[in-house]
Amino acid sequence: MWTGLVFNLCLFLLPLAAATGIFVINRDHLYAYESSEANARAIVDRVEKLNASLIQVDFDRQRQWDNMVAMELMANDSSAARGFLLSGAEMLPARSAEVLRRAAADGAGDAAIEVAALQLLLPGTRERYQANVQLLSLRPTTPALQPVHSNAWRSA
Repeated sequence: MWTGLVFNLCLFLLPLAAATGIFVINRDHLYAYESSEANARAIVDRVEKLNASLIQVDFDRQRQWDNMVAMELMANDSSAARGFLLSGAEMLPARSAEVLRRAAADGAGDAAIEVAALQLLLPGTRERYQANVQLLSLRPTTPALQPVHSNAWRSA
C-alpha cells in the first residue's frame, strides 16, 4: 500500500519539478548564453576560485622534506635520513633546490650537498642529524683500493 502511495506522489511531483526547472531557465535567460572569450575566462576564474576553497594544494615542501629527515632520524635510520638529505634537490622548491644543485656542481660530491642541505633543515633537525650521523665531509679519506694481482689461477 505504501509503495503505491509513494509511486503516485512521485508521479505528481515530477511534473512540478520539471515546470520549476523550465521557469528558472526562462527567468534567468539561461538558454541565451553567448560563448565568448570573456565569458569563458569568467567561468574558469569562478571554477578555480571554488576549487581553491575546496582543496589545499600548496603544502610546504621544505617542511615536509625536513619532517621526512627527522622521521628517519627518530627511527635511527641514518642511511635513509642521509638519502632524503641528498635527494633534496629533487624534493624541495626551486630556490632551495638550486642551492643544492650549485653545491653538486662544485664537484665536491655528496659531502658538499650534505653540508648545503644541512643549512636548509630546521635547527632541531640539523642538530639531531649532526649528533647521530657522521658527516661525509668528516669521514677519514681512504686510499683507493689497489687491485690484487694473483697468479694462482695460472698453473703451468
